Parts: sequence; structure tokens; C-alpha cells
Amino acid sequence: MHDVEHAHLAALFAAQAPNLTYAESLKALGLTINLRLETPKLAGWVKAYMNPIYQEADSAPELAAFDVDYVYADEIVQYASWMVETLPVDASIWRTPNSRVLMQEIDEHSYLLVEPIAGVAYLVNWHTRRIQAAYSSKTRWPAKMLGSMIVEMLARFLEGIGYCNYHAGAFTTERGAVIVCGKGGSGKTTLLSAAVMAGAKLIANERCFIKVDDSGVHAVGFPQKVFVGLGMALNFDGLKRYATNPTTLLGPQRRYNFERVAATELRKIGRLGDKFGMLTAEFTAALNGSKPAVGGNVVGIIQPRISSRVEQSALEPLVEEDLFKLMRKNTISQGRDKHNAYWLDLDFMGAPQHHEALSKLPAATMHYRIKNQAFKGMDDPLAVIYGTLEA
Repeated sequence: MHDVEHAHLAALFAAQAPNLTYAESLKALGLTINLRLETPKLAGWVKAYMNPIYQEADSAPELAAFDVDYVYADEIVQYASWMVETLPVDASIWRTPNSRVLMQEIDEHSYLLVEPIAGVAYLVNWHTRRIQAAYSSKTRWPAKMLGSMIVEMLARFLEGIGYCNYHAGAFTTERGAVIVCGKGGSGKTTLLSAAVMAGAKLIANERCFIKVDDSGVHAVGFPQKVFVGLGMALNFDGLKRYATNPTTLLGPQRRYNFERVAATELRKIGRLGDKFGMLTAEFTAALNGSKPAVGGNVVGIIQPRISSRVEQSALEPLVEEDLFKLMRKNTISQGRDKHNAYWLDLDFMGAPQHHEALSKLPAATMHYRIKNQAFKGMDDPLAVIYGTLEA
């Protein structure tokens, strides 16, 4: 169907092949992504974004691999855009709340995706697991679009090997990993920051993949920016300077209004709703110079409850029924993740569900307040947290 047009598009991609002079393989948890690019600059951003996941390159056997070509080519994007405007479109997919991707099937194994607003076109063959992508002069942040592809590949791959995606954070010490799960605004990022300041390693802030098998419960982090509210940033010395000037952080700051913050007195900026985004490694380095961890074996779950009225930080047991509801409610499955929609339509198994197994883990609700970069009234918070979970 429309063989002439599709053959011409394939020829346009083939003509760009000599420009893809830089090649690098990224490996993460058994997934290999073979990149071919025009310059190493984009690969550097992707590696920074995936840190520390990709650093486990040699520790896992290869379970799946993708070949990804990514090239600057206005002609390809223009022609692909003409195709989806002129020829029948098979699907329209939201990649983000403000960006729609149009899909056109080529044959039983491949399809074309075009994102008109971002000015990017993707030729995907899920059978051979090859993606040829082109960005254009319309593309404001080419590295982010490349990262978006890799994020979905990794997410779908992890689901295919038994991990479930949760809206949760996690930290770890030599005593094991602790999942931090709660609704938006409950204090996950603040709790994780204070745990890192107390000596823990950050695994994830907002998105955590969890697997249950015969050997236990395992959690791994996921490449996603940490968005820090200005009020929270003022509680931690290492984050405070970014509240008024996040320009040195890698990537665009779309949740931060520079003019509004600059016009607000320093003592009042904590009341603003602005947030600045940091890569995971930037976040932990700013807090105390530490590096994030890839993952860990889970020993328990904490539900955060931050409050300015708390005089003494404390934990109380979380019963199994409430824990089950908490984990089920915070599952991120296909169609429920508004910030990371599954738009490449890759051929992997669906994600398993682990709520029942996770509800058997030790769990507690932590009521807390931050003072002087620490949990108020709790001299050794990690000892208290692990002691509560191990009791």
C-alpha cells in the first residue's frame, strides 16, 4: 500500500547513511541500543540522562537489542509530514499532553511515525528492531527526542522481562532498598533528599521499576528528571542556588519561569509553583556529592506524609490492605502514564502486576518535617526507618 511513497522515504534515509559517522552502543540491564549519529554530542547527553543505568554495561547478558539511526534532515521530515497529511493515517497517539504523533502502517512489520510539532519522523521496524529517525530545523531539542525514544525502549524492555512500572522513588543502603510511594505532593522528593543527606544512595525519584521473583523483590531506577519545587530547594543547601539560577543544569527548564522568579523576593520564591529539573546524577551531586545507585533488593515500603505541623518525625505501621491500594493506585501501565506515553508501539510483553506481592512487604507511613536538611526530631533517620521495617 503506497509502495512508491514508502520506497522514496526509505531511499531518503539511505542517502543520509554516510553522514552517520559516529557509532556507540549503550547497554542497560540487558538491553543494547546501537546508536549511529552525526556527532558524539547527542550521545553524551543521552548517557548523562541514563546515568547510572547505562554504566552497568557489562554486568548483564544481552537480552534484546535495537539499532537506532538519528540524523538531521529537513527533506526527510518534510516528505514524511507530507505522507501523513496526504495518505491515510492509521492512528494518532499522544506522546506528551501537548504533542501528538501520527502513525502510518507500511507493512506488517513496520510503520512511519511523524511528530509535526517537534519536526521529527521515525521509520520503525519492530521485527528487526531498527529505528531510523530524522529531526529538522523545527526540532528545538534534538537530544531530548532521542532520549524519549530510548526511554520507551528501556521501559518496554523492562516490562518484557518481568518488571512493573510504579510512580514511586527508592533509596538504598547496605541494609537494602526502600520504596517511597505516595501521591503527588506527599513529599517523596523531600524524603528522598533527606535520606540521601543521611547517607543513602538514590535509586529513583519519581519512576521505579519493580520485579518480584523467587529470589525476592528487586527495584531499579529509571531515566527521568527530578523536578524540584523552589520551596523544597530552599531546605537544602546544595539545591538552594538552583532556585534562582538553574541555567547550568543540563536540558531545558520548561517548568521554570525565569522572569517570574527574578521579579520575586528571595524570601517569597518558595511560594511559587515553579520547579527546576535536574538529571538524577546532578541531583545527588548537588545534595552531598554522592552518585545514584542502579537498584537494590527491596526490604520495605514507606508512604511519605510531609507536614509543617509535625514537631517530631515518626513512623507508623501501614497495614497490608492499605499498602495494596497504595501500590495499585500508583501503577504506571500503558495508557496511564501521561508524561511518558507508549508511542513507539514496540513489540514486547505487557507489564506484570505485583501489587499483591508488594503488599506483603513491611511498610510504614512516615510523618515528617525537614529542618536543617534533616528530618526534624530524628537524629539517625536511616536507623529508625530500617529498624521499623525490620521489626
